[in-house]
Amino acid sequence: MSPWIPFVVTVVAFLILLSMGIAGYSLAPWVPARKKDLERIRKMVNAGPDDTVYEIGCGNARVSLDIHDNTQAKKVVGIERAWPMALISQIRKKMGNKERFEVRHESCFDTDYADADIIYIFGMPGPMKRRLANKLEESCNPGTRIVSYVFPIEPWEPTQLDKPSQDRVSIYEYTL
Repeated sequence: MSPWIPFVVTVVAFLILLSMGIAGYSLAPWVPARKKDLERIRKMVNAGPDDTVYEIGCGNARVSLDIHDNTQAKKVVGIERAWPMALISQIRKKMGNKERFEVRHESCFDTDYADADIIYIFGMPGPMKRRLANKLEESCNPGTRIVSYVFPIEPWEPTQLDKPSQDRVSIYEYTL
């Protein structure tokens, strides 16, 4: 075995962990939405044929692809900062021939949301309160709906809350 193989594997592993760490620190670590919550998320998103839906921090695109496959949304855009997860999302898009799904490898804080009708997000409370709420208020059009999985977005007041029981996570909806 070449002495370079362990070195290359170590460097690649380091780069993957670094990318995932930076993305996790900026908004949230990769924690996929529970499969049992996908229907609740989809109902809260409630995307119609004229809607463009953004998923901030799309990870492996579980939610984006569920919305793509089970609604008539005009377009679904996954935003992912960690390149390994963006690559996985791109592969899933290509393998599944998802023509209305687009993956963007960029920071959610650099994205322009002017064409978004609905935005779905799983983010930690601190970054959402400090940076993301301001970014969305500046970048989104009035009437844009924001759906947040698990955590509320402070200081906003939700227009709708889905929490069917104590053992289920909350899903919040906001309208700008």
